Amino acid sequence: IPLYPPIIEDLAFVTPEKFLLEDLIQLIKSSNSIIQSVKLLDIHENTKTLRIVYQHPTKTLSDKEIKAIREKIIERAKKELRVKIKGL
Repeated sequence: IPLYPPIIEDLAFVTPEKFLLEDLIQLIKSSNSIIQSVKLLDIHENTKTLRIVYQHPTKTLSDKEIKAIREKIIERAKKELRVKIKGL
Protein backbone atom coordinates (compact mmCIF):
# COMPACT_ATOMS: atom_id res chain seq x y z
CA ILE A 1 0.00 0.00 0.00
CA PRO A 2 1.46 3.36 -1.02
CA LEU A 3 2.29 5.82 1.73
CA TYR A 4 0.83 8.74 -0.28
CA PRO A 5 -2.58 8.27 -1.89
CA PRO A 6 -3.18 8.57 -5.62
CA ILE A 7 -5.55 11.12 -7.09
CA ILE A 8 -7.80 9.58 -9.73
CA GLU A 9 -9.49 11.78 -12.32
CA ASP A 10 -11.65 10.99 -15.35
CA LEU A 11 -11.56 13.42 -18.27
CA ALA A 12 -13.72 13.25 -21.40
CA PHE A 13 -11.97 14.43 -24.56
CA VAL A 14 -13.76 15.39 -27.78
CA THR A 15 -11.52 14.24 -30.64
CA PRO A 16 -11.41 14.77 -34.41
CA GLU A 17 -12.85 12.06 -36.70
CA LYS A 18 -9.48 10.53 -37.62
CA PHE A 19 -7.56 10.37 -34.40
CA LEU A 20 -4.99 8.08 -32.77
CA LEU A 21 -5.86 7.55 -29.12
CA GLU A 22 -2.28 6.54 -28.36
CA ASP A 23 -1.14 10.08 -29.26
CA LEU A 24 -3.40 11.55 -26.58
CA ILE A 25 -2.35 8.96 -23.99
CA GLN A 26 1.33 9.67 -24.65
CA LEU A 27 0.75 13.43 -24.48
CA ILE A 28 -0.92 13.05 -21.09
CA LYS A 29 1.77 10.73 -19.71
CA SER A 30 4.52 13.09 -20.85
CA SER A 31 2.86 16.12 -19.23
CA ASN A 32 4.20 15.35 -15.76
CA SER A 33 6.24 12.61 -14.10
CA ILE A 34 3.67 12.12 -11.31
CA ILE A 35 1.13 10.73 -13.81
CA GLN A 36 1.24 7.03 -13.01
CA SER A 37 -1.24 5.73 -15.56
CA VAL A 38 -3.71 6.71 -18.26
CA LYS A 39 -6.42 4.25 -19.29
CA LEU A 40 -9.34 4.37 -21.68
CA LEU A 41 -12.67 4.08 -19.83
CA ASP A 42 -15.23 4.75 -22.54
CA ILE A 43 -15.75 5.73 -26.16
CA HIS A 44 -18.97 7.38 -27.30
CA GLU A 45 -18.96 8.72 -30.86
CA ASN A 46 -16.04 11.18 -30.93
CA THR A 47 -15.67 11.41 -27.13
CA LYS A 48 -13.05 9.36 -25.31
CA THR A 49 -13.08 9.21 -21.51
CA LEU A 50 -9.70 8.57 -19.94
CA ARG A 51 -8.83 7.78 -16.33
CA ILE A 52 -5.68 9.55 -15.15
CA VAL A 53 -3.92 8.47 -11.96
CA TYR A 54 -1.61 11.01 -10.33
CA GLN A 55 0.69 9.96 -7.50
CA HIS A 56 3.74 11.60 -5.99
CA PRO A 57 6.27 9.28 -4.31
CA THR A 58 7.10 11.59 -1.39
CA LYS A 59 4.01 13.69 -0.61
CA THR A 60 0.25 13.99 -0.82
CA LEU A 61 -0.80 16.05 -3.82
CA SER A 62 -2.96 19.14 -3.39
CA ASP A 63 -5.95 20.12 -5.52
CA LYS A 64 -3.94 23.13 -6.70
CA GLU A 65 -1.12 20.90 -7.97
CA ILE A 66 -3.55 18.61 -9.80
CA LYS A 67 -5.36 21.59 -11.32
CA ALA A 68 -2.09 22.98 -12.74
CA ILE A 69 -1.24 19.61 -14.34
CA ARG A 70 -4.79 19.22 -15.70
CA GLU A 71 -4.66 22.70 -17.24
CA LYS A 72 -1.33 21.86 -18.89
CA ILE A 73 -2.80 18.63 -20.31
CA ILE A 74 -5.86 20.47 -21.68
CA GLU A 75 -3.77 23.23 -23.24
CA ARG A 76 -1.35 20.79 -24.87
CA ALA A 77 -4.20 18.60 -26.15
CA LYS A 78 -5.89 21.60 -27.76
CA LYS A 79 -2.71 22.96 -29.28
CA GLU A 80 -0.96 19.75 -30.40
CA LEU A 81 -3.85 17.37 -31.19
CA ARG A 82 -6.89 19.64 -31.75
CA VAL A 83 -8.66 17.87 -28.87
CA LYS A 84 -11.04 19.57 -26.43
CA ILE A 85 -12.39 18.68 -23.02
CA LYS A 86 -16.10 17.88 -23.14
CA GLY A 87 -18.07 20.70 -21.59
CA LEU A 88 -15.38 23.39 -22.02
